[in-house]
Amino acid sequence: METAWPYEVEILNDATFEKDIPATAALEYYTFQEKMQDFSLSEKTYVLCQIELALRNRQQKLKNTAIIRNRQGTPIAECSLKFYGEKEKQPDDSWFCDNIGCCNTCRLGCFSMIFDGDAPPKETCYLASICVGQNYRGKGLGTKLMQWAEQEARKANCHTIALDVAATNPRAAALYERVGYSIVKKSNLCCLSLFLTHSKFYHMRKPLNSAEPLLLPRQSAAI
Repeated sequence: METAWPYEVEILNDATFEKDIPATAALEYYTFQEKMQDFSLSEKTYVLCQIELALRNRQQKLKNTAIIRNRQGTPIAECSLKFYGEKEKQPDDSWFCDNIGCCNTCRLGCFSMIFDGDAPPKETCYLASICVGQNYRGKGLGTKLMQWAEQEARKANCHTIALDVAATNPRAAALYERVGYSIVKKSNLCCLSLFLTHSKFYHMRKPLNSAEPLLLPRQSAAI
């Protein structure tokens, strides 16, 4: 009988960075692709490049990104954090203007808000992304990554952990509420409706006022 694969959380590291980045970028891309609408091939290429660029900009902060691999060693789940003072570099859009036109580049600039945004305030950890490959959902990988995120936030002496979730994903919002997050702000990013099936988001926060580990309900295994 084949033993169960442990699906351990590991931190991105320099030794495997170049090999892992394309697979990790594709993982984030295909997660977002479920929410995209009417994207041309050139625009999809732009988005994939944008994700890979954002990941490469994190190379100096590899400890902020965790992955889980399958038996073949391919990243199948990913979680990235941001702390005070950290902000991704803005990409140079001149190449995109030359290849897909300035109008499309400006429209897609709105999309970069998903990957960039302001740095978190002091003593706050921002959960910038968490995604699990479609074929690996329901195995508790999201649970492991959320536990890792809270552990890292506490190590950094953060008092709060925050995230954003689409208002059209009430299942995820309800899950976050069950594990201690609460909605503190509702945003309507109208320009995102040009590219996604939604533009309304909830900004959620959770106080980290105890050293107790995160315990998620069983239904969270769907993450």
